[in-house]
Amino acid sequence: MADHELMTMWTTKSDRESRSIETDRQLVLSRLQELTEKLLLPWRRNITNINRTRRALSVLRTKTEFVLTKENADIGSQVNLTLRKMEKLKMNRNMYKHLPKTLELSHYNTCSVVGNSGILLGSGCGNAIDHAQFVFRCNLAPITPYIKDAGRKSSLTTLNKSILDKRYGGLHRYNLTRFGRALKDYSGYIWIPLHSNLDRIPVTLTAAYLLRIGGLQVLLMNPDHYLGMQNYWTSRGITGYLTTGFYMTMVAIEMCDTVDLYGFWPFNTTGTGNNVNYHYYDDLVGTKAHNFSAEFSILNKLHHDGIIRINIRKCQNSAANSNNVSTEKSTIKVK
Repeated sequence: MADHELMTMWTTKSDRESRSIETDRQLVLSRLQELTEKLLLPWRRNITNINRTRRALSVLRTKTEFVLTKENADIGSQVNLTLRKMEKLKMNRNMYKHLPKTLELSHYNTCSVVGNSGILLGSGCGNAIDHAQFVFRCNLAPITPYIKDAGRKSSLTTLNKSILDKRYGGLHRYNLTRFGRALKDYSGYIWIPLHSNLDRIPVTLTAAYLLRIGGLQVLLMNPDHYLGMQNYWTSRGITGYLTTGFYMTMVAIEMCDTVDLYGFWPFNTTGTGNNVNYHYYDDLVGTKAHNFSAEFSILNKLHHDGIIRINIRKCQNSAANSNNVSTEKSTIKVK
């Protein structure tokens, strides 16, 4: 076969593949545009559906089992690790003395759950987020440079071990200073998961110690509650480990009359074709440990059922220093 014939075949195949890729891209954009248009329709809270969802989730006993307390853990007891089911963490006296005696989730009229998607950039939603009575944040995301878009109020913030490793070098040497500076942006509670293997637990406990020194209140995940939530949603189609954003949304449904989500968008483009970073504050590539599409499908249904509201539009009148920011003290009743 002559070279020019090979070239003709290659060019034809290449053109065919290019057309196929472009067709797929247009199909994806069309579906994202349709999804976007539906999310932008007027939203109405549905108390019947909210109560039905709360009843379904009540088997997890979130109001009392969300975190470890002296009531659900004992000195010497074996605590599960969510990602290492064959390993157990022994509850020692030092850990136990810092646990709250009891837990009672307070109830709020309005809550914001702030995810970390790049869709937050340029949203101007900072004031809308802060206006909520209680604000959930995920993975100690930077606050100060992004107040206009992501707000500044923090009531409960999650802190995964992976953040301690990737962003703060496992809290070794000079990273302790960086970690200490980052904590100044936060108030309220810091929720620390117990996902990892035993050799990483000391880093988690060091972080807890530093958080307390910084005046923050530390809550340790109750792994049994997380695993219960994981099993609940696995049976409903979510494979992979739950993201903390999804997990906290389920907690918020129990705590709050109106739950507003910001920064929840698992796609790398908008419905208009603009690129969207995985995080609004860095260039990190998404992990494959989570099933983002399955989670968002469920969140999208909850949105259309009037249970939560996913905010993807730009917010109006969201000046960073607005006087409309809620100053009500956000508390979880622990003793």
